[in-house]
Amino acid sequence: VADASIGVSLGAGIITARSDSATGGTISITTDGGALTTPTLDALAHATTPNSTGPVALARGGTITIQSLNSGTMNVDVALTADTSALGGSGPIGGAALGGTVNLIADGGALIFDGSAFLSANARGGISTLAGSPGAAQASGGRVNIRSTATTGSQMALVTLIATANGQTVGFGEGNVYTTESAANGQGGIVDMLMTGGLVSADQIILSADGFGEAGSDGRGGTVTVRQTAGALTTNQFNATANGTGGQS
Repeated sequence: VADASIGVSLGAGIITARSDSATGGTISITTDGGALTTPTLDALAHATTPNSTGPVALARGGTITIQSLNSGTMNVDVALTADTSALGGSGPIGGAALGGTVNLIADGGALIFDGSAFLSANARGGISTLAGSPGAAQASGGRVNIRSTATTGSQMALVTLIATANGQTVGFGEGNVYTTESAANGQGGIVDMLMTGGLVSADQIILSADGFGEAGSDGRGGTVTVRQTAGALTTNQFNATANGTGGQS
């Protein structure tokens, strides 16, 4: 168990030694009536497939849950990073990538971040180098859920909240000689912010579910949803994007 006074860093990522599939693990960090204070909190559940001379399998991000319950308090002085991104390796048939899931939940407890919170469920597909194959593998962003419930004591206080579920294909760029078919897509994922009560305050909130295509692939925006049925949300700057940006053939 890491000493919370000097920072907490947890990892559940998997990097394959061959071109097999890779799946990130599961991390759950909960203050349930207690208190956690740390300068930084890093939770990583990545998935990465390596480059290979053979076909490359799917990279799928894991699941991270950061939550405070029952009058608990989680205080991070500098920065929180929760990352379930996936990276597909390159090969004759590049590896597809699917971002994982990040949950940030205040359910009767307080999440106090004096700096920034970075929540990422991004995906980047690998390059296919086999002649006649799609030049870029599919990349689909995962999901980020942000919840503040009606339970008494629910609170989130941050300086900056950045949540991303972007999907990006990677190619050689314009004139890729390997591509004779349409490449796969860069598909944005889902960012879902739901307030059924409590207090949420941040100087800046940035939410993105963008899709980026390269080398003849499409970029398709995902879904950003913000729903507030009760409680109070206060911010000085709010940005939400679900852009789709296609690549050049």
